[in-house]
Amino acid sequence: MAKNFTSGIDKLLSSSTDQKESTNSKGREKKQLVRANMVMESHYHKTLKIVAAKEGVNLTEALSEALDDYFAKKGKLLEEK
Repeated sequence: MAKNFTSGIDKLLSSSTDQKESTNSKGREKKQLVRANMVMESHYHKTLKIVAAKEGVNLTEALSEALDDYFAKKGKLLEEK
């Protein structure tokens, strides 16, 4: 019983910034994920939920795709000088 108690406490105390690899049910490549709490306007959240539902992906994947598109457009800003 003490062993279960200790492992339970370890799970509660684990860092929220842990990185992990993820796979999805559609067989897409594994990506290293980082947990991040962020605040966004409610209409962005609603739009992302709608897009995710229509594409059959989860909210994280829809947000990642939107960010990929954004960074592709802003690529010049990311180039090192």
